[in-house]
Amino acid sequence: MQDSNIPEDAPSRTVAIDRELRARGHRVTPRRLVVVSVLTASKGHVTGDEVLLKVKALNPSTNKTTVYRTLTWLSDRGFVAVTDLGSGGLE
Repeated sequence: MQDSNIPEDAPSRTVAIDRELRARGHRVTPRRLVVVSVLTASKGHVTGDEVLLKVKALNPSTNKTTVYRTLTWLSDRGFVAVTDLGSGGLE
C-alpha cells in the first residue's frame, strides 16, 4: 500500500526526469536523483529545508550544500521553480 501523501505517479516522474536530464547530456548522480525523488514524492510546495530533511532521512551523508546546489541545478534546467519567501528561506 502506498503512502497517501506520495503522489501515485512519483516513481514514474522520477524516472522521466532522470531520462530527460541524461538525454540532455547532464550527469545525474545518485544524490541528485535522491533530491529528484524527494521532490516528485512531495505534494505541493516544499522548502529547501524540507527537502533536506527528507533527503537526509534517505541518505544521511548528504549535506545541505549538496541539496541546495541540486535544487539550483534543477531550477537552472527548468525542472523546479524557486521562490524567495522573503524570510531567508526558499520554496
